Amino acid sequence: MKNLVMLLLGVCLLTSCNDDDLESCNDEMILGTWQYSGYFFSDGSTTSGPWTPVLNGFRLTLDENEMFTSTDAGDCDEGTYRWFTNGLLVLDYYCEDFNSRSGVGEGAFFWEIDNCNLILIPDGRCFEPCYYLFSRVSY
Repeated sequence: MKNLVMLLLGVCLLTSCNDDDLESCNDEMILGTWQYSGYFFSDGSTTSGPWTPVLNGFRLTLDENEMFTSTDAGDCDEGTYRWFTNGLLVLDYYCEDFNSRSGVGEGAFFWEIDNCNLILIPDGRCFEPCYYLFSRVSY
């Protein structure tokens, strides 16, 4: 009887663990709220290196209706976006006088999900490679 109880306890423990956290980090799941948390600017000799942390970075929320909100530019805080599975994200703010406080800005970015972080790479705006790191806040 003791062996049966131990066996049932073991089965319960093994089946109660799941990979929900791993499944929630989908390489194509760009929707949700992200916080700007770091950047990397290359000198041209490498495309990887340590991230420079950003304290209290702005938040970017991408919803299922292709609308976004951002805390990057004060009064200019929303717009539309288009994203493509080939790795392109286009942000268009509603206001004409958009002024990014962070330097990330608007326009086209190549994007990827790496370790549940969103990485944005501006399309043609940096002389040398530059990368912006966003940590997931919520889905």
